[in-house]
Amino acid sequence: MKLNKTAMLAYEAFHRLTSHKSKQHKEIPLDQWPKEWRKINYKAYPRLGSIQLPRKHLPSMTLERVLDKRMSSRKFSEKKLSVQDLSSLFLYSAGLKNNSTFRQYPSAGARFPLELYFISTNTDLPNGVYHYYPRSHCLEQIVTFDTFDYDMYVNQSWIKKAGGLIIITSLFNRTVNKYGNRGYRYIISESGHLGQNIYLVSACLNFACCGIGGFEDKKINTLLDIKEHEESSLYCFAIGKKV
Repeated sequence: MKLNKTAMLAYEAFHRLTSHKSKQHKEIPLDQWPKEWRKINYKAYPRLGSIQLPRKHLPSMTLERVLDKRMSSRKFSEKKLSVQDLSSLFLYSAGLKNNSTFRQYPSAGARFPLELYFISTNTDLPNGVYHYYPRSHCLEQIVTFDTFDYDMYVNQSWIKKAGGLIIITSLFNRTVNKYGNRGYRYIISESGHLGQNIYLVSACLNFACCGIGGFEDKKINTLLDIKEHEESSLYCFAIGKKV
C-alpha cells in the first residue's frame, strides 16, 4: 500500500505534536497527584452472566524455549480450546499479579487503559463475545450467537478455523488524562507489550497464534458495543489449537 502525501503528513504531524519536551513538564510529587492519576479503574459488566475461570500454573518451560517457539501461525486444528486453556492464556498474559493491582505487562503510570475481549467460535464456551475481567479472573458474557461471519470483520480466509479472536481495546482517557496527547503513544506501546505476552503464553501452551492488524475497526467496535470516542479496538489475535 502506497501512502499519499497527506497520509504521510498526518503521521508526521502527530509525531511532532506528541514529541516530549522536558522543559514543558514539571515533575509532580507522588503525594500531590490528583485522584484520577492514582485510581486504578476496571471495566465490568455486573448485570451480565460470567464464567469463572480456574487457576493453574503454566507448563514448565525455559524462557529460551518459549522465545524459540514464539511465531505467527495461521494453521489451526479442529480441536476446541478448553476453558482451562483460555484461563491460562488470559491470566498469564493480562491477569493481575499475585492479587495486586499490577498486570503481567508494563503500563505508563500504572494507568492500565487496555481491555481484552474474546470472540469464541471453537471453544468449550458457548459461541459469543466475552469481556475479560481481571479482578475476579472471569469472562463476562456480552452476547451469544450460533455462527460468526469472520469475513465481516477480518478479511483473512485462514482465520475461520481459529478457536477464537482476542481483541485488545483501549479506554484512552485513563492514560491521556495524565499524559495528554503523548499518552496515545504510551497506549500503543502498551498494546505491543500485551500482544507479546499473548504470543509467549500461547507458545508455552502450544497454541497457534497470529496477530492481525487488518480488521474493520468500526464493525469490531459495534460488535463489542463500545463508544469509539471513549474506547476503540487496537489489535487482534487469532488463537487456536495447533495442527
